[in-house]
Parts: sequence; C-alpha cells; structure tokens
Amino acid sequence: MDIDGRMSERVFDLPLVGYSKGGEPYRRSFLGSGGHPLFRAGVEVNEDLQPISPSGELLYRNLYTVGAALANTDPIQERSVEGVALLTGFAAGARAGER
Repeated sequence: MDIDGRMSERVFDLPLVGYSKGGEPYRRSFLGSGGHPLFRAGVEVNEDLQPISPSGELLYRNLYTVGAALANTDPIQERSVEGVALLTGFAAGARAGER
C-alpha cells in the first residue's frame, strides 16, 4: 500500500480485491475477533488458483496464487497460516504439473 492508500501487487501488476481505498485498514483492537480489513486483500483466483481479473478473465495461464496472497482470506485471524500456505501451494503445484 502506498502513502495514498492505493494497493497494488508489484511484480505482475495483478489487481487486488478485498480492501478498498479509503476504508480503515486496521481495527483499534490489534487482537480483536474481527481481524483487520487490510489482511483480507489479495489476488482473486479461479478454481485452479490462477489470477483472474475483476470480470473473471484469466490473466496468466502459467501463474498461480497461494497462501496469504489469496483474496478474502485472513490466515492470521483464521489461525491457519501454514495450513493455507501448504495446502494451496500443494494444489497449485499439482495443477502446474498437470499442464
């Protein structure tokens, strides 16, 4: 996130969803039960974990998004950090191997 509140994925310029500019990125309670909105931001993917545009168009056939980079997930709040990373990494690797 830049100083103006704009978020971007810097390597592939993928669109990010799950947090909108102008919203409060953090809640007052650091360990509150609702988590922090900023941590839900990420890359939207299709069923094969490939990044898609907001309209659902496949952006890269040979790129996969896994772990905390996924949109609308908060592995910290869910207490599943390693689980999400391992499971989605394994699934993406399997899909890439099929191609």
